[in-house]
Amino acid sequence: MKREIIEKLKEQKVLEDEMAKRLTTFYNSTENPLVKLFIHWIILDTKKHSDIYQTLIALNSGVIVGDIEKDRMTRELKTHISEELEMLKRGEEIGEEIKDRNTKKLFDIVIDDERRHHQILVELLNIIEKVDEMGREDWHRRLYEVAEAEKRIPRIGRKRYVQRGREAR
Repeated sequence: MKREIIEKLKEQKVLEDEMAKRLTTFYNSTENPLVKLFIHWIILDTKKHSDIYQTLIALNSGVIVGDIEKDRMTRELKTHISEELEMLKRGEEIGEEIKDRNTKKLFDIVIDDERRHHQILVELLNIIEKVDEMGREDWHRRLYEVAEAEKRIPRIGRKRYVQRGREAR
């Protein structure tokens, strides 16, 4: 990747970080739980965007995982996979007991996220376990495949929110 593009990515990352700080201030000063929820979603997405920019910068600067970090990441990922699975099971049990339609819709956002998190963690563990067998191009391709898969996994709350926004126009 050209140096100029990497510099632009760095600038975008700074803008995302600044936006997250401003939104966090707004979030902390607001008491309405619904407004807080929506602002928090935007904060999380903004931080995710910053992380994506940082990842693009790192991947195009030759960063690959070392052995010590690989061992630590493998242990951590296995722990988190187990925890996410437990949270998903408990959440599904709770969801079966919720009868109110609106409460159920909001709760389903959590369950969908837990499913997505579990799938991403499993994929990431698979990549980390095979990193020694991969060349730089394979490593990048697999990470990008996981990112693409993340976009395709249903996100009920966001999909409904976008659809409502379009209907209102």
